Amino acid sequence: MTDVQNPPAADKSVRILKLDGSYEGLGIVLDFLSRIEPFSKFDLGNFAKALRHQLARGEHFAAMSGNQLVGYCGWLPTMQAIGEAWEANKGPLLPVLDGKADAVALTVVASADRKLVVTLLRRAREENPNRRVFFKRELGGAGPVKKASVRT
Repeated sequence: MTDVQNPPAADKSVRILKLDGSYEGLGIVLDFLSRIEPFSKFDLGNFAKALRHQLARGEHFAAMSGNQLVGYCGWLPTMQAIGEAWEANKGPLLPVLDGKADAVALTVVASADRKLVVTLLRRAREENPNRRVFFKRELGGAGPVKKASVRT
């Protein structure tokens, strides 16, 4: 795990860090997300593959309270044109892994603590300066699914 120091999390006892790409890191994230809708309903194969890539490439932040994962935010590098098509339901969300991405899509954001979600989102945006950020808000059946984007 790599600690990422600034800015601090909303709760001083929570550390924001990057997990390594080990099986242990993947297991911690899968265990955490398996308890949270909508992720608890996802098919494991493609979802685990996406998480494995996020962990291996450092395209995520984890929120830890002691040894317990309490929040996770992972993203996918992409292009604005791809993100715009995805946002308009006119195309799939595709990765751009050659270093030429001009946008990112937040594909996994989860925490029971709303303030921690905001902290994770802020950190993801800071990690990707000058990139448009796409996301889909899905609250486990508690509201409509909504796609949107913001510019950093």
